[in-house]
Amino acid sequence: MTQHYIYAVLRREDARTVDLPAVAEPTGRIACHVIGDIAVVASPTTQSEILSTRRNMLTHTKVLEELVRDLPILPFRFGVVATDLAQIEAILGPRADELRRMLDEIAGSVEVGLRVDFLEQAVFQQIVADNPELRRRSEQLKRRPPSETYYEQIDLGRQVEERLGQLRADLADRLSQRLTPLAEQIIRHKSSEDMSIFNAAILVRRDQEAALFAEVQRLEAEVGEKITMKYLSPVPPYNFVSIRLDARAA
Repeated sequence: MTQHYIYAVLRREDARTVDLPAVAEPTGRIACHVIGDIAVVASPTTQSEILSTRRNMLTHTKVLEELVRDLPILPFRFGVVATDLAQIEAILGPRADELRRMLDEIAGSVEVGLRVDFLEQAVFQQIVADNPELRRRSEQLKRRPPSETYYEQIDLGRQVEERLGQLRADLADRLSQRLTPLAEQIIRHKSSEDMSIFNAAILVRRDQEAALFAEVQRLEAEVGEKITMKYLSPVPPYNFVSIRLDARAA
């Protein structure tokens, strides 16, 4: 039985053919199905179950990335399947006005992903270099047998960790202060990783993204070689708008 795999919702006027492989059906055709003022991006599949393989998940992501390059979209999570087009219309039709409003609200904006991490060796070298007392204690401990310095090593590590935490907080504050004026929204993701400084989803106007990226580059140049930055754009706006449907209900 042919079912329909669902990728995203667009505005009616943005409906288009996506010339990319379809999830679970490499030769399948991805098309838009208009429902009122919205259009649902979907592709037919004969698979009874959409497996969470790397290929299928990458295919889903590539379709969304193609759409989000120049369109506002409401992305579906991986794996949502409807039995037929009539069922898609029955579920999304009553929500068409709501979904259209959501699309209009994010039109002209894009989600950016930004992650900033310390380079472990470089930041620890800086901490020791910037704190002569820590450097002196570290050098003294290296000259003594480890069996004699266990608790002193623990205390030294605690002090280094405190300074690392302060560096992390200071740099994260600098990033927030400088990026906030350029962004519409910033969502900070929590991280338990010691080297993580800033991990966030940023909603920015498309006409402001170049300025945002330039600010990120300036800060990277100022901080020097103790950090690494990963900037992703555009990405499907899961952090700001998305449709959550139970695949079984669809």
